[in-house]
Amino acid sequence: MYSISGPIQEIVISDKCAAQCTVSNKFNCKPETTYEFTYETDVRTAIQGASEDHAGVHMVSRVYLDFVSKCEMVMRVSALTLCRMK
Repeated sequence: MYSISGPIQEIVISDKCAAQCTVSNKFNCKPETTYEFTYETDVRTAIQGASEDHAGVHMVSRVYLDFVSKCEMVMRVSALTLCRMK
């Protein structure tokens, strides 16, 4: 098991980002709130008809959704772990 990490760039939110936003309560998320999730998935690749072999990784990460306003959201991904699938 191994993980990949690197420097995180500073996030700058512009006043112009939400020019097309219409205020809605569709997702019922509160401004100035951070929601935290665990994201987990398997990714497999293969060439159909070439062989029975395939390659794949199992990924797990923490995802943070920072709601700055009803029209502005920042998604952060951290603690990404990749495991080669057998």
